[in-house]
Amino acid sequence: MVDNFAIVPDGAAQSGRLQALDRFDILDTPREQPFDRIVRLIQTIFDVPIGIVSMIDGHRQWYKACSGMRNTEADLQNTFCRFTLEGPAPLIIPDATKDNRVAGNPHVTGDPHIRFYAGVPLRTRDGHNIGTVCAIGLEPRPFTAQQTEILASLAQIVMDELELRQQATLDGLTHVLSRRAFKDEGGRLVALARRHSQPLSCVVFDVDHFKSINDRLGHATGDTVLVEVAKASYVVSSASA
Repeated sequence: MVDNFAIVPDGAAQSGRLQALDRFDILDTPREQPFDRIVRLIQTIFDVPIGIVSMIDGHRQWYKACSGMRNTEADLQNTFCRFTLEGPAPLIIPDATKDNRVAGNPHVTGDPHIRFYAGVPLRTRDGHNIGTVCAIGLEPRPFTAQQTEILASLAQIVMDELELRQQATLDGLTHVLSRRAFKDEGGRLVALARRHSQPLSCVVFDVDHFKSINDRLGHATGDTVLVEVAKASYVVSSASA
């Protein structure tokens, strides 16, 4: 068995990690096909019931994509991935009941009775772990070096996707400014207004009950709604300019 220990994150390191996570502006965003494909691949390749792509902030693990579980986030103290977050290497737990770090975890002692875990940190180019890609099973099992390498490659695909999005200025679906580009442009306009002591206004559009559209009619219909809202917003903003 592995000796038990407590995680005590270094304050400066934690601050840098959270700033790195914030740069990607990914938390609490809708589900997206590229990440959903990754978790389905995890299930298929490794024959496990649960695959997750997650981001981890200061207190929770939030699931950008998850297949095999209904919840969308978990308290950080009750996750396996908090241990994966602490190092650069993959974490493999063949039998959770025999590992002191997680043997008492409520997801081991109760539903869904996790027994196997394999996780790889999502590591930025400047060396910060912002999340994990993991495969979870309900039976103890080995995990080979080749399988670990494959999981690490899937994690790198996720990071490549995130890094490419940072460089993009337009959202691929709606063709309006991406969240990152909007924040950058908004910051520029605020600074300009302050410098010249000019008024500045912002119009916010919100789609009521959007989640129910995805739940009842599917994500394809939800995407269509977002595109049409973006078009309507553009017409309104152009008319008022």
